[in-house]
Amino acid sequence: MANLYSYAPTGIYYARPRINGKVKVKCLKTDKLTVARQRLADFLREEHRKAEAMDNIKRGKMTFGDAVGTFLTRLLASKDLKPRSKAYRMERLAALQRSWPNLNNADIGKMRKHDCQEWAKRFGKNASPTAFNNTIGTLRMILDIGIECGACYDNPARFLSNARVRLKTLELPSKKQFMDLIKAIETTDGGWK
Repeated sequence: MANLYSYAPTGIYYARPRINGKVKVKCLKTDKLTVARQRLADFLREEHRKAEAMDNIKRGKMTFGDAVGTFLTRLLASKDLKPRSKAYRMERLAALQRSWPNLNNADIGKMRKHDCQEWAKRFGKNASPTAFNNTIGTLRMILDIGIECGACYDNPARFLSNARVRLKTLELPSKKQFMDLIKAIETTDGGWK
């Protein structure tokens, strides 16, 4: 079968297609021909999708979804972020995609300041200030990828203002409550019970 090879000593199948003039090799991790064919089809579909996305980027066309793919690859590969920070950034991305219909299909080069402001107005009504600010930060990072790839000249999300985060009011004990606490500490025997 084309693009499918078996390593004779082990019987393990490998995919070896030529895509855009480059040979790609991937172990399919099976010695069953039927499973290998299915995995080969999935591998070819994914590689052709990536190649098409790269061709579009080279022509100056990039969808938001293409930029999201690059963003996620970088995010998951980052050694600077803790796992919870990565998970939170992905939550903000999911919130962005839920709140902006057909965003993944939008051409980054055609996104304008007005589009971002309209989305921010809708999203800001129901989001907490912290969630709103971090979602805007995620949008800016993704649009910056479009600038890096030459799909757009400027980041339209840079005009969005962050929401003001109000600090929680600190409730300290009154002087009498504080003195009662000190007296309670002094009168206890200090042992664990």
